[in-house]
Amino acid sequence: MRATAIFGFLGAGKTSVLSHWLAAGAPPPPDAMIVNEFGALGFDGARLGRAGLETVEISGGCICCELRGSLRAAVDAFAEDGVETLWIEASGVSRPQDLVAGLDGLCDVEAALTVIDASRFAAMRRLGPFYEDQVRGAGAVAINKIDLAPADVIHAAADAVRALNPGAALFFVERGRIDRASASRPPAGRGPGGHGAHVEAESCLVEPPAGLSLAALRRFFAGLPDSVWRVKGVAIAGGAPRFVNWAHGRLEIEETADVGRSGRRLVFIGRALDGAALARALADAAGGAEEEPCR
Repeated sequence: MRATAIFGFLGAGKTSVLSHWLAAGAPPPPDAMIVNEFGALGFDGARLGRAGLETVEISGGCICCELRGSLRAAVDAFAEDGVETLWIEASGVSRPQDLVAGLDGLCDVEAALTVIDASRFAAMRRLGPFYEDQVRGAGAVAINKIDLAPADVIHAAADAVRALNPGAALFFVERGRIDRASASRPPAGRGPGGHGAHVEAESCLVEPPAGLSLAALRRFFAGLPDSVWRVKGVAIAGGAPRFVNWAHGRLEIEETADVGRSGRRLVFIGRALDGAALARALADAAGGAEEEPCR
């Protein structure tokens, strides 16, 4: 089985890349796809799965380490079904070196693309070796969201990427629009650090109240603490279900007819999260309605 794996920190634009590839149609899509969500609930698998691909979603951790067994089981099942080509969207905290090692003997990872947010690359390097290893382990790196960053910031990110991985193909893209064939470069190898250099992160669930207005929802996200890195999920706001996508200060809200199995839930990812405080803040935004703490 041949696999293409996509990496990138939370909110970098991995799902946008996959959506673009599926919409482009050529070369043909894979036989199957694995989507890994670090949070307890996943949303991208259902959204990407609308393309008709056989899709397995693995949630509640990272497939490069604690969920490696689930990854191998999914790949084994695909092999039994005759799947020959596979796309893998790793979680935002996955390391390419560890994922490739975890698939040894089961699958040939023939392409590894890392997506970075141009405007956030310098700030995210404070996470240390883990974040840099996402670049070191890639065969190609897409500097995404260049429409949202000034030229000097983009150039600085490019210089840093070249220093970390001089052999990687480098692309500058907006909204994940990168040519699939050009980005299909083999992983760079295990590199320094070995298994275990993993960023410390946690996730929790909050059920937002049904009486949120769009303005209240935006105010809530404008006041999030620095401990929150990523939020995804579904909220009822302005009288309709909305898919909410927040990363590093950028909020996207879109109507959705598909509430999915999760119902009304928001997944928060970050470090040292105070779930009860987040639930109270959402309740306050809705006018004081009671709300369950995250669990």
